[in-house]
Amino acid sequence: MTYTELERAAYISGNTVLADAYAALERAETLEETLDAGGIDVSLDLSPQIDDIQAKAIKDNCPDYEAYKQFFFACFAHLDAHYPCPEVTSDYDQSVIFDAIEKGDIK
Repeated sequence: MTYTELERAAYISGNTVLADAYAALERAETLEETLDAGGIDVSLDLSPQIDDIQAKAIKDNCPDYEAYKQFFFACFAHLDAHYPCPEVTSDYDQSVIFDAIEKGDIK
């Protein structure tokens, strides 16, 4: 997803702080691209800032996030099949759990 899409999703969900952060990240990325095009090398590693912003937004919106995350991974641990790296925020990965529950494919 692009920062614009993430900004829109955050705004729709009511998290205006996260939406503003994504807008700022979009502006920073655009500035970096403009400077690079002009021959000015500016390397911005925004990954840590993005992770911090997302972690804070999750914690603010769902104080029990870590407990839910642990439950999610425990669900995958109980599936009969090996699943290498589930993502808590993936709709597909969530559907794997729901499908397994419906089929009874749980240890």
